[in-house]
Amino acid sequence: MADVRQYAPGEIEAGIAEAIRARDFPAVVSLLKMLATVDPHRAGVVYGATLAVLDAHGKDAPREGTASG
Repeated sequence: MADVRQYAPGEIEAGIAEAIRARDFPAVVSLLKMLATVDPHRAGVVYGATLAVLDAHGKDAPREGTASG
């Protein structure tokens, strides 16, 4: 297994962006864990931004378990 420290935080972030575009959410999670190993603060920022976007988009989506979802 490769050492995750061989990747720069920017490379991992680019991978996260690509995985999001591809809707490969398991890869997003894995890459976020890698980023947390390399740069925990930066991972926290990316995680917070991701949650904010999901929350903003989720307000328009029907909730699971409701009559419309």
